Amino acid sequence: MRFDLPGSFRKTVRIRVAALNVADGGSSGYLYALDDLTEIRRLEREVRMQDRLAAVGRLAAAIAHEIRNPLTSIAGSVSMLSAIPEMSEEHRHLLEIVTRESQRLNGIITDFLAYSRGKQYRFDKVDLVLLLQDTLTLVRHRMTAENTRIAIDSRIAVKEAWALADGDKIKQVFWNFSENAVRAMKDGGTLTASIERLGDDWQVSFADTGTGMTPQQTEKIFEPFQSNFEGGTGLGLAVVYQIVQAHEGKVWARSKPGKGTTFILRLRRFDAERASSTTSEPENFGMTENSEPEQGMPSSAVAAPLAKAAAEGRVHG
Repeated sequence: MRFDLPGSFRKTVRIRVAALNVADGGSSGYLYALDDLTEIRRLEREVRMQDRLAAVGRLAAAIAHEIRNPLTSIAGSVSMLSAIPEMSEEHRHLLEIVTRESQRLNGIITDFLAYSRGKQYRFDKVDLVLLLQDTLTLVRHRMTAENTRIAIDSRIAVKEAWALADGDKIKQVFWNFSENAVRAMKDGGTLTASIERLGDDWQVSFADTGTGMTPQQTEKIFEPFQSNFEGGTGLGLAVVYQIVQAHEGKVWARSKPGKGTTFILRLRRFDAERASSTTSEPENFGMTENSEPEQGMPSSAVAAPLAKAAAEGRVHG
């Protein structure tokens, strides 16, 4: 069964009941055993998602190349036809539609290829505060220019947030979170971004006041082609998942219909990363019961061996 604890994340629990029998054959009551399966269920979803991502990546690359070749011919032919001076306004309007839709299709193919190709990362010491501020500045200017009635608020609890990361890729994560929030608030609202220290990690949150999502949508939000918006390819958050996985971080979403959505990213602090690399003792990635969300991505250092065990049938739910 699943339930929500006050001030915590959703839990998955297995309940087993057995009768307590006494010597004379009677029963003195029942014994209830509760097993917290939240972590196991999350790891099982991780294994399934990894299999799907690998298959989709190979398929996307093959299809994209096959479509782009004839698409290039179509775009070139339309360009030549549009140069004919005797063409009527109606025909010219139809050619403009073909050109516009060809460009849209080419953009989708570009997203497919970007998702399927292996990404190159340049890890360095970066300040997440500066990366977030740069992203929010761009978002604010865009919201002002488009008159969207969306307010951008920032709640940064620290002056600096150093992490070992690829700055450009993390900016892409921040931008995709912001873009998702803006699309969810068609009638205006507030996007609140925050950074705080949480143990050995930095936690970055993007909370919107938009339409929200159902539990089913939230669980699949980082899978490819799961866009909830018209005209979306469903690859933006899938790319976010790839980037965060490469950084051995965690990412998840919390949402309820009509109450907005919050995307949460956790990255290891630079000083914690450096301290762990200078010790010869095994690193402890243990978390408290309520520190891990159900919808999310565990650190690969923990997920890899457990996910493998789940795939081999050695983890049972």
